[in-house]
Amino acid sequence: MSDFCPECDVYLDDDNICYECGWGYEEDIIHQPDHYARFKIEPIAFIMENELEFWRGNIIKYGARAGYKIYDGKTQEDSEITDLEKIKRYCDMRINQINCEDTL
Repeated sequence: MSDFCPECDVYLDDDNICYECGWGYEEDIIHQPDHYARFKIEPIAFIMENELEFWRGNIIKYGARAGYKIYDGKTQEDSEITDLEKIKRYCDMRINQINCEDTL
């Protein structure tokens, strides 16, 4: 492999990634997706370590990634709204559960 980026001709780092244009970088969407990798503690680790309920964990998960996970065909703003709407849904479902109402 060349020591220089084939896209912008900048010297590649030790991992063969160009920090100028990002050539050679591949997101690990299973183990370290970009929208969670920015945290010191990944949301799932926090949720599991604290044994949080499903609804509470999802609120944390969607809140942490709101504005950072971009959904296919959506802008960053629309993607953020999608995750915020998911938070509202889980809050409403929990309120309904407390009130002994239909949770859906």
